[in-house]
Amino acid sequence: MEPLSAPARILGLVKLINSHIFPLGYRRENERQGNLASSLIKLSLLLIAVTLVHLSVRATTELINSGRIINSSSTSDGRQLTTPPIVEFSSLWAAPPVTTARPSIAITSNTLLANLNGKIAFSDGDLIRMVNADATGLLTFGNGLKPAWSADGTKLAFLSGSSFVTSHDVYVVNANGTGLLRIATNASGETAPTWSPDGEFVAYQGLDNAVYRADRAGTSVTKLFDNPDTLKGLRWSPTGQQFAIAKGGDIYVLSTNGSNQAKLTNHPSQSPDSNPRWSIDGQRVMFTRGLDAYVVGADGIGEARLLNFGYAKNATWSPDGQKVVFQLPASLGIMNVDGTLFSQILLNVAGPNISDPDWQPVPTGLPLPSPTPSPTVFTISGHIDPTANTSGTVLHLTGTRGGERGIDA
Repeated sequence: MEPLSAPARILGLVKLINSHIFPLGYRRENERQGNLASSLIKLSLLLIAVTLVHLSVRATTELINSGRIINSSSTSDGRQLTTPPIVEFSSLWAAPPVTTARPSIAITSNTLLANLNGKIAFSDGDLIRMVNADATGLLTFGNGLKPAWSADGTKLAFLSGSSFVTSHDVYVVNANGTGLLRIATNASGETAPTWSPDGEFVAYQGLDNAVYRADRAGTSVTKLFDNPDTLKGLRWSPTGQQFAIAKGGDIYVLSTNGSNQAKLTNHPSQSPDSNPRWSIDGQRVMFTRGLDAYVVGADGIGEARLLNFGYAKNATWSPDGQKVVFQLPASLGIMNVDGTLFSQILLNVAGPNISDPDWQPVPTGLPLPSPTPSPTVFTISGHIDPTANTSGTVLHLTGTRGGERGIDA
């Protein structure tokens, strides 16, 4: 059965009240006196007003609960943009105590999952906005800087405050805008927060340059390791065992307790490396060199310019690993990892301060295919002297043989 429309509900209420509140004799008496029409008109107007207020409050509540309440504004060409209300951050919050003892980090990562591509979150000045890859669905999420999606795409971490201040708070929020929670204070604004692959923790650099870990409920903060340098990038690996960082103009990987640091890049003069981003399989790290996107193996081998685009700043992988999104002046660019099919997202927003894009993963629930193992190759040099083997012992060599066979002269 189709639900009744609002006017039908009002008319039904009027008839119901008229039949129960006014007995038949009373109605006939009023009809004879000519007052029934006047009474019903007044009562109907009152019911209409009450019902409309009820429906308005109910609709507004449903929109707020679903994260879809919007404000409208116009662009210079008259096109309407719809944006949700700006998030106002509450100051009624006490920071959790910081554990200063160096922890023993042992995070068991989940199976690496294949992902679909969701929304692209990015900074626009001191606002966080989101947009689909086809440039539809532009909305303003709220005040903040340097957004970072969780591995399952259900939560967003970001820094609060203005880019003109040095101290920031770390917030997490659900993807639909609900559940805003401050989890840490005194974070540096030089690098974005980063999620652990299991979604339980958010790591960030503090004002003292140390790297900290806050749990997503905001109940504890732990110092992971001290660090003398200001980082220009911090990213948790898909396995949960390492960070990729940018410091001193180069890219490094290290264990999450600060040990086993390995340098991946050596930047050229005047072109520092920054913003490291792991590939979904953890085998490569993309980074920004100057104004373009480069990639290097997680072992430091195979450094190469990725796009040859000329301007692909702060690039990050698409969750399916097939594309990259990057920062352009006043817009975003998307391109396949092989440098084909460039598209530009024209955002029609106020200023040229577009930066720090991060692409929302939408997990499929399917694990990534296991890589094909490389065969073991033996290299054998020298020769066998049959006259020296008088005991009759037979030598057995096993394994995969590579290269060419030759005759020992």
